[in-house]
Amino acid sequence: MKKVIIHTFLILLMLACKNNQINKEKLLTSKIETSFYKNQKNDHYPSKRKSLKQCFSKQIRVYLDDPDTSGTNIRKKPNGEVITKLIVDNLNHDYIITVTEAKNGWFKIKNPIIGMENDVIIPNNEGWIHGSVIAVDTRNYSGQHINILDKPIDGKIMTIIKEETIQLKLKELCGDWVKIEYNNTIGWIESKWLCGNPLTNCS
Repeated sequence: MKKVIIHTFLILLMLACKNNQINKEKLLTSKIETSFYKNQKNDHYPSKRKSLKQCFSKQIRVYLDDPDTSGTNIRKKPNGEVITKLIVDNLNHDYIITVTEAKNGWFKIKNPIIGMENDVIIPNNEGWIHGSVIAVDTRNYSGQHINILDKPIDGKIMTIIKEETIQLKLKELCGDWVKIEYNNTIGWIESKWLCGNPLTNCS
């Protein structure tokens, strides 16, 4: 009987040691993984602040807002060679444009540019348009108040848009945020509040 008790005790002691070793290995693995992801410089686990800093690309629709009746230049690169023009006439009196990137006041365009009668295809699938000739409207159709911040996400409120507003000029893009000009104030607004269709709302 005594031998059985001693044998059982030894088995329990061995199991306890084994479980303790497994727990130590799990803890060590967890620390290694935490350290690994903490020190990663890729985007597999990006924080909001990291994504904001990098200003990841996200497309937004805008519309042509150029008073020049001779046509709006689409360029190969910012301030570069003109590769096509958007002409406003009785058939194509409005254009809807998808922009994906901003650089020094210029915006990169994605094919196609949607015309009322005919779409415009950009040569080599890449073109740039200046921010002064494109615009967006707000979509606070029920009178929602939209905060304009001094920087994206956690910025301070600079002013508030209290009613539906048209022809806001774009200045810059940063992920889900767009820098616009409103009543001589330049600040950041969430892109979900913007509409790039000049003919109807985006509800």
